[in-house]
Amino acid sequence: MVTTKTKAPYRHSDGTDCYTKNCSREHANNLVNAHQSLNQATNMEEFFAAKEKVKIAEKNLTVEQFRHKIMEENPGVKIWLAERENNIVLDVIQISKELRNTGIGTKVMRELTEYADKNQKTISLTPSTDFGSSRARLEVFYRRHGFTTNLGRKRNFEISESMIRFPA
Repeated sequence: MVTTKTKAPYRHSDGTDCYTKNCSREHANNLVNAHQSLNQATNMEEFFAAKEKVKIAEKNLTVEQFRHKIMEENPGVKIWLAERENNIVLDVIQISKELRNTGIGTKVMRELTEYADKNQKTISLTPSTDFGSSRARLEVFYRRHGFTTNLGRKRNFEISESMIRFPA
C-alpha cells in the first residue's frame, strides 16, 4: 500500500483529519467492521459476503495496520511492532492484569504468527520482565508459538533479538 501526502486533509468517518490518503487507522477500522459483520451473520449468504469483506480488508495490511487491528479487536491489549525488511520485531505485548490467564495473549500471538506466515515474515523478540511476568514463563509461551533462541550455529546475525520465529 502506498501512502501519499494530499494537499487537503482526508477526513475520517469520525470527523478527524488525516494527511495520508490511506491511513492505517481508517483501514484498521474497516477491518474491524468487516470482522464484526462476520460475527453478526445470521445466514450463510451473509456469512460468505462478510468473509469476502474481511478478505478484501486484510489485503495488503501493513504491520502498523495489523497492530491497530489487534488493539481495536482486543481492548486491554497493547502491542508495539516494528518492521525491518522481512522481519517483524515484537517490542511489547502487554495484557491488562484483569485479562491475564484468559487466553487473550495466545489469541493475539496466533493472529500475529498467522499474519507473519501469510506475508512470509520472520518475527523476532526479546522476552522482558518489565510488565511483571518471569522471563522463563515468557520463553515457554513464545516457544509454544514456534519461537526458538537466536543462538549458536543457526543464529541470524541480522537480528539482535534473542528469540526468532521463521515463517511456516
